[in-house]
Formats: sequence, structure tokens, C-alpha cells
Amino acid sequence: MQKNWIGKCNGHSFTYNLILDGKIIDTLQIWTDRAELLADSKFVGIRSAEFLSSDCDLTNLRAKNPVNGELLHVFVTEKILYPIGSDMIVGIPSDQNIKKPESCRHLLSVYELCQEMNISTSYELLSKEEAMAKKKVIVEKLLSEGRGGYLNSSRLRDWLISRQRYWRTPIPANQCGVLPVPAEHLPVVLPDLSGFS
Repeated sequence: MQKNWIGKCNGHSFTYNLILDGKIIDTLQIWTDRAELLADSKFVGIRSAEFLSSDCDLTNLRAKNPVNGELLHVFVTEKILYPIGSDMIVGIPSDQNIKKPESCRHLLSVYELCQEMNISTSYELLSKEEAMAKKKVIVEKLLSEGRGGYLNSSRLRDWLISRQRYWRTPIPANQCGVLPVPAEHLPVVLPDLSGFS
């Protein structure tokens, strides 16, 4: 079950430093399945400002490309098509994201957002073999520098933390054995989370 929930590990997460007024104010781990095209990144998209640890002027916020050091615009928007299970995207225009599923026609692809924002949609055309070789070089370089590159899935989350946000931290038990719920507390009902934020 967990294997299907997490999905295939078909991409890599990389560390992007968030820069404001020349200072690093935060870091983001952003997943992509196109590591070979990271140098062609045009922007970083974030679904919600809640992912930023501090209030800041988003107009001057930039994300530092871990491959070439270029400072990329940061867009906080829900109108872009994000990878499944992810709330952040590296804006890499490529042949893969010109088309989008019919069910997502109300969302913009990376390519469309670039066009809307007058950002260049150019990218390096690579054969499959060239892409694999370039990806390997980039991933190994960033791994050695401690800037990400670990193979994972866009759906991968820290499921334990997600579970704790809902159920709260489990009570540690030391050699207690099975601890059944008392009959008067059955059935166990999930708490009302209508006011949860």
C-alpha cells in the first residue's frame, strides 16, 4: 500500500536558497524529473506562501538555481499545474510540459506561464542518451556539494509528521504490550477538524 501511495521514485529533490536583499532567508526542497534541464529553469512556483518561513516582499524574493547560481523569480500561485503530490515546481519549459491533461485545462502549464509572464521558453534539446548523461553529472555534482539530488517521488512526504498533525504524537510505550481501547470509548471517531489550520 505504501509503495503505491508514495509512487515511483522518478525524480530528484534539490535545495534552492531563497534570497532577499542579498541574504539567504530560507531554503526549499523542490522535486523535478528533469534534472538535466535545471540550468534552463525560468522560475520557482509555490502553491502557497505558507511554505515560506517568513513574511517577505515576494516581488524581490528570488530562488538561487543550485546548478548555475542564477536568481529565479518566485511565483506564489495556485493557477499552475504542479507535479502530483507537490506544492512546488521548478519552472523548466520543455517538450514535456507544453501539453497538459484535459482535466487540468483550467491550470497553466510551465510553458504557458512563461508565455504569460513574457519569460523565455527556450531550453536545450537533448537526445535521451544526452539527457541521461547530463542528469547523472548534475545529480552527482549537487549530491557532492550537499545541495540535494536524492532520488525520490514527487509524492514523497514525511508521512509520520503528516500523521502526527492529524492524530497527534503517539504516546511512547516501553514493554507495555497490547493496549486496547476501552469498550466505552468505541468506536474511535476522528476529531472534527473544521477549524484546523
